[in-house]
Amino acid sequence: MSEINVDCQQASTYLGVSVKTIRRWAQEGKLHGKKVGTRGDWRFTHQELDKMVATGNNKYDAIAHFLRESAKDIVAGASERHHIHIGKENPRWKDVKKNHPHHIAVVQLMANHLNNVSKGRPEFERLSTKIAETSLVRGLTIEETVDGAMFLKQAIWSSLEMTELLNKLSTADLHMLSRTISTYHDVIASQIAFAYHHHYTKGQEALRIREERYRSLFNSIDDGFCIVEMLYDKKGSAVDYRFIEVNKVFEKIAKMKDPVG
Repeated sequence: MSEINVDCQQASTYLGVSVKTIRRWAQEGKLHGKKVGTRGDWRFTHQELDKMVATGNNKYDAIAHFLRESAKDIVAGASERHHIHIGKENPRWKDVKKNHPHHIAVVQLMANHLNNVSKGRPEFERLSTKIAETSLVRGLTIEETVDGAMFLKQAIWSSLEMTELLNKLSTADLHMLSRTISTYHDVIASQIAFAYHHHYTKGQEALRIREERYRSLFNSIDDGFCIVEMLYDKKGSAVDYRFIEVNKVFEKIAKMKDPVG
């Protein structure tokens, strides 16, 4: 017999809902548990939580099936909106639309994990990271990549609203479905943002290191060295010059202090 050792917070994480919802389900008898301890808070067995997941699976089966079967059409709808948003004649569209296979995978993955965010989140994080990495390789901006996810979320809801599936859900179940879809979208957006931030930070650090190496070499050579910009008048005749960069040896030889500028 399973031990009653899962508290409300753990049950919340496992089922992907709030602690408040867990307590309400327990009070309504929807989730069977037992009040223990001096505070009398609820405790559950893993077996009861698994039963709840199984019940949820039956509840959202029709929606999950629809998403799997309609994934390509949903992505096509999202693609049309995204294309209009960035401009029909925008040449970057050919690179943006290369994320479509990933977006189809997002819809299918969502269909497989409508009932348990805690189990679906790691897979969404991996897929989102892959989307970000391939987008960076193609030179897409973070806005273009995140917008793709945003239009996909809108297309999912638009497609579901055209069916009778949502009307068959209770208000609480519809709220949970909305929260699940929003959570997965937030995971995608946050992973993309993190990947782009890491990429740009890494690039800036590499640039800083190159500049430091150049500066060290520039100042360590034994010969005087300078970079000069010539200044010309309207007739194209040289009338002046200014130092763009000099090393310390040049300053010493030319007997000039801080000549740059």
